[in-house]
Amino acid sequence: MIGIGEMLIDFIATEPVPYGEVIYFQKCFGGAPMNTLAEVARLGVNAGAITAVGGGTFGQFLVDDLKRNNVDT
Repeated sequence: MIGIGEMLIDFIATEPVPYGEVIYFQKCFGGAPMNTLAEVARLGVNAGAITAVGGGTFGQFLVDDLKRNNVDT
């Protein structure tokens, strides 16, 4: 299975307060196509991703998460 689409980071509040009052956020792997690829790979399906990602720290976080979930990059 090959997926084409966006890959992004979801920033999730670490406390149940209005977003304007949040002090800390947790970064989480996101993007529906890539989440789907990670899940099917966990089920044993060969999965590969076609997407664009920045070269900085956040981009590396996303690529590492795909690789950790056995998605071919």
